[in-house]
Order: sequence, then structure tokens, then C-alpha cells
Amino acid sequence: MPEMIKERYRRLSDILDGIPFNQAHVLLIFLIALGAIFDAVEQYNVGYAAPVLSKLWGITPSQVGLLTTFTFRGMALGSLIAGILGDKIGRRITYMYNLALYTLGALICAFAPNMGVLYFGRLVVGIGLGGELNAGLTIVSEFVSTKARGSSVAVVNIAAGGLGIFLFAALSFLILGPLAAPLGGDDVAWRWLLGILALPALLLWVYRLYIPESPRFLLSRGRVDELNTVLSLLDARTLRKTKLSGIKDYFSHQGESELEENVRLSEIFKGYLAKRTTGLWIISWMTFGAQVAITVIFPTVLVSQGFAIVVSSTR
Repeated sequence: MPEMIKERYRRLSDILDGIPFNQAHVLLIFLIALGAIFDAVEQYNVGYAAPVLSKLWGITPSQVGLLTTFTFRGMALGSLIAGILGDKIGRRITYMYNLALYTLGALICAFAPNMGVLYFGRLVVGIGLGGELNAGLTIVSEFVSTKARGSSVAVVNIAAGGLGIFLFAALSFLILGPLAAPLGGDDVAWRWLLGILALPALLLWVYRLYIPESPRFLLSRGRVDELNTVLSLLDARTLRKTKLSGIKDYFSHQGESELEENVRLSEIFKGYLAKRTTGLWIISWMTFGAQVAITVIFPTVLVSQGFAIVVSSTR
């Protein structure tokens, strides 16, 4: 990378570090964290629906495991696709299309007439989930200063891995328990459980208004006018362009045609990045393995041991 381009990236980092953490950052993190909560809910809801399906459709534990396999394989594929598209077309649009994608998957699952359609729906859900969380974490990390980056990303992860899982345990208890009869009985309640997360599609309208494109991506594409606008928004403590009184010239157009980056995926397996990639993969496998065992497999096992469905979902 030419020295001039390196200098521009260093300058962008210095500018972001120089903008105090403010209301704009808080709103951005809140919106991404809200999406992450729905991520976790959609990610593990099949585990709470599985005991019902075992009774209604006679599915086996291995089929429950296959539902999870489709979901997490979809997530792996979705993360890869989102990473590539995020570098090509931008983080913002990638984030929003993945939210729309897993909403579609949720509706497919809710209306699934058989296991084949349900498998396909979970694959679509997984692709959307993996891509949305990937893009969301990238957006947060590229908007905040170096000092606040770790805590900001942690908030999004806590929203997904903490609040989302506990929220859906409570939600599943209500839908499969006290609300089951009003929602149409056991034959229908599980469909509400899988389809209720089509509601986050409404967030698309909010995201479209408030979430700007990543400064890092704009700089890598030489979109200087948009970059200056986004940095001015952060400095003005707002994410709404209508509240922006003026745009500062943080970057000039000089040499912008040379800013285009050619990034190869293989770079994460080379040099010092290889160790980081391997370490993160191992941690992710261990984390997801524990979460899947508790939230997907255990409810079905407990029901097979004679526990009520609503009890197994909250144990």
C-alpha cells in the first residue's frame, strides 16, 4: 500500500479517536445491539420449538440436531458472504439485506408444512443471522474510537449472547405455555414462536434513516464527500443529516482514485493474522458448542424425560 494511502488511514484513525464518545455513538450501538438481541432469539428458537415438533411430527433427536446444523452452516456461509459483500458494496447495505433475509427465513419456518421446508427455512435464517452479526460488529468497530472499541463491541455481544437468550427463554415460556391456547393451541403456537421475529423487519426503516455507511469503507472506496459527511455527523453528535449545520473538509479529493483497496480473503491466514484467525475460530467453536447444547439439545432431552415443554424451555 502506498505511503500516501497509509497516511490517510492513520489520519482517519486519529480523527475517530479525536471525536469524543457521544450520543451518536450510543444510538448506533443501541440499534446494532437491538438487532443482535433478535439475532440470538432467532438463532436458538428452534430449540424451544423442537419438543413440540417431536410430539406433533414425531421428529427424532437427530433431526433436531440437523435443524441446528442447517442453521449454523447457514451462519458460516452468511458470515463469509457478508464479509465479502461488505468489502465490495458497503457495511450498511449488507447489514440491512441480512436482516431482511433472516426475516424471510423466519416466515418460511413459521409456515413450513413439513421438515424439508423447515430445513430450508433454517438455512435461510442462518445465512441472514451470520451475515447480520458479522456486519453489525464491523460497523460498530469502525465507528468508535480505539479507546471505546472493545467495550462497544462487547455491548453488542452481550446483547446477543446474554439478553437475547434469556429474553427468548421467557418468550418461549409465554408462547408455549399461557398463550398457547389463545394462539391456536399446541399445533399452532410453535409457528408463532418461529415466526414472531418477522417483526424486526420493521427495524429496516429505522436503520435506513439512522445508520450511515462505515467511514473505513468510504475511505477505501475514495468516496470523500460521503466520508466527510459521516465524520461531521459524529462530530456534531447526531446521525441525522437534517440536524447537520455544515460539513467539514476532513479529507480532500486529492488522490482519491488511488484509495481503492484490493483485499484478498487469504490474507487472514498469513503472517500474524493466521494465529489470530485460528484462535478466534477455536473460541467460537467452543462457545457455540456450549450454547447449542444448552439452548437446542437440552429442551428436547428434558421433554423426553417427562418434563413439561414450558419447564424444559426455562431450565
